[in-house]
Amino acid sequence: MGDTEKSGHTIITDLTSFSVDQTFPPFVLCLVFIVLIPLSVLISSILEAVKPGLIGVQLNVDEDLPNYFAALQKEDKESMLKEEDNMRRNYVSLYNFDV
Repeated sequence: MGDTEKSGHTIITDLTSFSVDQTFPPFVLCLVFIVLIPLSVLISSILEAVKPGLIGVQLNVDEDLPNYFAALQKEDKESMLKEEDNMRRNYVSLYNFDV
């Protein structure tokens, strides 16, 4: 076999002496690239197959719903009009919005 020297280093002692230094951020980025990117491909393919939240049924709504502003209560309409007036007075002229 040959002459061997024992250094005293093992995987266990290297892992237990873990410290956060200047090499930690690149290590984390490396883990993200090696682990999370392949997993994101797997997760997206699973989600594409399952399609959570997608309703396969066509909903028939037979109500005549008013527009958003007409559906608001009186206090909410007044508040919205005040916000619109404030925006037009204070910001439209500054940015030359075409409203």
